[in-house]
Amino acid sequence: MNYLAVDFGTTNSLVGVIDEYGKLNLVPLDGSNYEMPSSIFLKVVHEPPLEVNQEYLESKAEKFFSEDQVRFENDQTAVVKKIKEFIQTNKPKLIKPKPSYSYSNAYQKKLAQYDRDLKDYPKIFKIFLETEVVRKEIELKSQIRGPISFEQAKKKIKLSIEQDLIDAEVDGLGDQTFFTALNSDETVAFFGSSAVIEYLKAPLSGFFMGSPQAFLAVQLNDSQKELFARVMTLVLTEIKRRSEEYLGFKYEGVVFGRPVNYMGSEQGGGNQQALAIMRKAAVSAGFNEVRFVIEPMAAALAISKTIFESNLPVLLLDIGGGTTDAVMLNVDSASDEKLTVIGSAGERVGGSDFDQSIAISKIGPFIGMNSILKSGTYAPNGIVIDCLSTRDIHKQARFRKSGHQINTLINASSEPISFQRLLQIMQQQLQHRLLLNSEELKKSLVDAEAITFEVDYLMNPMKISIARGDIRKVCEGEIIRILQIVKETLSLRDTAIKQYRVFMTGGMSISNGVVDAIQEVISPGIAIRRIPALRSVVAGLSVVARQLSLSQSIHTEPGSVRGIPIER
Repeated sequence: MNYLAVDFGTTNSLVGVIDEYGKLNLVPLDGSNYEMPSSIFLKVVHEPPLEVNQEYLESKAEKFFSEDQVRFENDQTAVVKKIKEFIQTNKPKLIKPKPSYSYSNAYQKKLAQYDRDLKDYPKIFKIFLETEVVRKEIELKSQIRGPISFEQAKKKIKLSIEQDLIDAEVDGLGDQTFFTALNSDETVAFFGSSAVIEYLKAPLSGFFMGSPQAFLAVQLNDSQKELFARVMTLVLTEIKRRSEEYLGFKYEGVVFGRPVNYMGSEQGGGNQQALAIMRKAAVSAGFNEVRFVIEPMAAALAISKTIFESNLPVLLLDIGGGTTDAVMLNVDSASDEKLTVIGSAGERVGGSDFDQSIAISKIGPFIGMNSILKSGTYAPNGIVIDCLSTRDIHKQARFRKSGHQINTLINASSEPISFQRLLQIMQQQLQHRLLLNSEELKKSLVDAEAITFEVDYLMNPMKISIARGDIRKVCEGEIIRILQIVKETLSLRDTAIKQYRVFMTGGMSISNGVVDAIQEVISPGIAIRRIPALRSVVAGLSVVARQLSLSQSIHTEPGSVRGIPIER
């Protein structure tokens, strides 16, 4: 029986096998790329997307441009009129004293003052014109919105027409959801980068799920478990098909990498639920035998040559897209070269959590986070959190139905533009795109000290900026949780042995901020050695798959490889 090694990650998936020459062969799952985004897009609207008629656009833009020119001219004329009214109402006034006791001293003083003011009036009036009238004119002109260019008019009309077309597409989707689309015979499924491309091209033509694995251990009822098993079956069937087509063999067995604790497993029973869904999906996809190996343990097999150079214990840390896992290993570099698992720890914290924290901190304020209402109170942040929590099916369900609440906030807010952006995001289901932007910002900071990105696909564009130094503050909660896992795992070793080695893998192992934080909690003088961020796990799983393929039957197959346990 041939076994296939599948590293189905929160962010990316890889597949590999070890050939008869001991060489690792990776399957190009995504075109020519080995790494395939773990995304799926269910396209349910198959009609050609509605397009803006260019002749109609030009006509509407010309009319809008002309109307705006007239508006600007009228506003300027109105300023002239208002200035005249202001002068008439506020100009210095001279009031000649009425004769009363004509020869009294008081009357004579008032009359003399009047005569002096009358003589100086041209000067007084000039000062009035040059000060108060000028200030009033500046105030009135500052309230006039300048004329727009024809290109600006065209862009504004285009966005308005596109919004009308989007509303028509929303009406076409009706009450459909990701799961009703899953049950439709007319639905077409896209995987990997194709799923991302189709979503970005037409978000409302279907339903996007960035990472099915992120949902497997959350609290699900029986029907939801069945639906996620079907989602996973779709993805695994496609992975199996592409792998067999490329490698030229049939694969009846599969070895999956698994985290110590799946995302959401803190709710109890999450690991068992996730493993059960994966087993069911794998069998439905055509695999007769299913095995699991904890991911950092698999990574240890990938670098076994390096590990067995010394008998010093090893801490192997895997910070992936959805989870952080650590394992402490004792090393016996004698002839049998065996590893002993001292213990492991893991939690739902990974690259996707960093993406979400960056989005909340840097994008959130542009879409209503901490906004102040006209009443002087803060708007509720819950709706923004729901928007950016793309891995939470319950929050996403609430956000999809939040149109009325957002419209209320637009009317009540002293900063309506922020909630206008949020409404567009909800109507066009652009929240996944925002998280993709957040992920790109995070990745850019590996090579750049700071990055600015313009979100130009909203009617009210926004510029998002972040510096590398911001990560420690913005993602403080995530880093603290990762450090706790490191400390917990290190505490499992024999403290009498002062020296140990640290290896780090996973997508977040390339983040300088994360590595620097971990370096601060391990013993002085011990360097962190990075191993291939994305391929070490699949390489180790391929070692296990090869051993299982060589076994005569499931009754004689090994229960471990070099001390690394294999789970059924």
